[in-house]
Amino acid sequence: LMEFTERVVALSRTHAAYLRDCERIDAGRIRVIENGIDVASFAAPGVGNDTLRAEVGLEPGQGVVIMVAALRPEKAHEALVEAASRLVAEGRSLKFLLVGDGERRAELERQVARAGLDAVIRFLGIRRDVARLLHVSDVLVLPSHDVVETLPLAVLEAMAAGVPVVASRVGSLGEVIEDGRSGRLIRPADSMELAEAIAYILDNPAVAGEWARAARRRVEEGYSLERMTRKYQHMFEELAG
Repeated sequence: LMEFTERVVALSRTHAAYLRDCERIDAGRIRVIENGIDVASFAAPGVGNDTLRAEVGLEPGQGVVIMVAALRPEKAHEALVEAASRLVAEGRSLKFLLVGDGERRAELERQVARAGLDAVIRFLGIRRDVARLLHVSDVLVLPSHDVVETLPLAVLEAMAAGVPVVASRVGSLGEVIEDGRSGRLIRPADSMELAEAIAYILDNPAVAGEWARAARRRVEEGYSLERMTRKYQHMFEELAG
């Protein structure tokens, strides 16, 4: 098909380099157009949060960590389970919400049971109310292995919602998150660094607030639906011209 293709859209500069160097696509055909999200739909606090907190079993004063990702090997959910064990052993009152489903669910549920964390880690499956769940959460995590993370929408959505993000330093995440200014980047699937970063955010609400505000500005400026639409329109006009 590439013989007849005039443009290939990459979702980030990192993705463009991958397409050029690994897929051997001519650089002149590649255009970087980042996915955009409806920032406003994630900015407003969710309605009925008390009902939602009760539904997912959140107790008053509990810290809430959320991960929104398919239950696949490359997402490294096991690193979150190990980090949860460390944090709970420190005496912290926490709840971990895993949003998504997939091939590893049964395996991960067994890991959680062996660790005695059934009351701490909730498997919520596929949800259509991620924005509401983000607004009852204190931090979103994505501890992926060192694989191609092209442009995770869950990270953009959390940043738009004002939720601090801890993510692996892989793929395009270093383009989206400025470490120590709009979030925290860690070594891939490193449960110790993950636990430390979660603890830091929970223990330093003022810093977490600064990161969240910087992250929201980053999404507004670089990852809005409007910006994405303009870039697609420009590409179509370029081709038509």
